[in-house]
Amino acid sequence: MSSPTRNHEENRNATTHDGPTFGRVDMESPVPRPCPTCGHVAAEAAPAPVVAPAPPIQDLVPSADAVRTAFWTLVLLMEVLDGRRAWRQVAHLAVPGVGRYLRAAPVDPCLGTGAAKVVSFHPSQPHRCRIETASSLQVRGRRRALAATFQITGREEWICTMVRIL
Repeated sequence: MSSPTRNHEENRNATTHDGPTFGRVDMESPVPRPCPTCGHVAAEAAPAPVVAPAPPIQDLVPSADAVRTAFWTLVLLMEVLDGRRAWRQVAHLAVPGVGRYLRAAPVDPCLGTGAAKVVSFHPSQPHRCRIETASSLQVRGRRRALAATFQITGREEWICTMVRIL
């Protein structure tokens, strides 16, 4: 047995436009026409139910100790960037991918020490186990943006998982 919708011709373009149009945009909603076969007029869709808004999510207040640890880790990693510190001295503070990224960045040895300096530091703690930072660096005489992510390990230590210099 055929379903009732198969008996009707479905032509979504078969509407009348009683209101003004601007270019090809209708200013009023179209009026549906009856089916030419049986005269059935499609019922309009029921309006979506109104859902009460959820209470706002409370932001985490960043832990002062965690933010301090993230800042000093970032300062040590910038020393690796400009060659003042060896990677193996800070390897326990970051994942190996961070070390590869910092060692691959070009460094001008003629600028000497102090070539990379953290100028501003803006931490955010979206989750209790994660800190994300947006920082500004002075690298080789130019201001650069830096994004870094820190995660807590199973031993309650913060480790840098990502650094990007923009």
